Amino acid sequence: MIKIQKKDFSIEKEIQSIKEKHSDVGAVNTFIGYVKDLNNKKDVKFLELEVYEKMAKRELSTILNNAVKEWGLIDCLIIHRSCKLYVNANIVVVYCFYNPSLVYSNSC
Repeated sequence: MIKIQKKDFSIEKEIQSIKEKHSDVGAVNTFIGYVKDLNNKKDVKFLELEVYEKMAKRELSTILNNAVKEWGLIDCLIIHRSCKLYVNANIVVVYCFYNPSLVYSNSC
């Protein structure tokens, strides 16, 4: 699933939402991107992120579908924010849900 949104996300709520859909989830890998205070040796106060939603969803769907297929994921969720974000704000999160016993048994 892919979400493009202005509002911040709750890491725990998003994980719980997927776990409620899939009782076989045994592990979650998470990547979270934040606004940094320095870029190219220049102070950063905020980022103004604009997203062409149709194209972003198409490109992120390709990445998501390849990951699910290649690594046997149960589900994957990408949330990308599109708005004015200040230092330390969440920009993006990627959750990969899987069953470790299935991953390890298939790799042998």
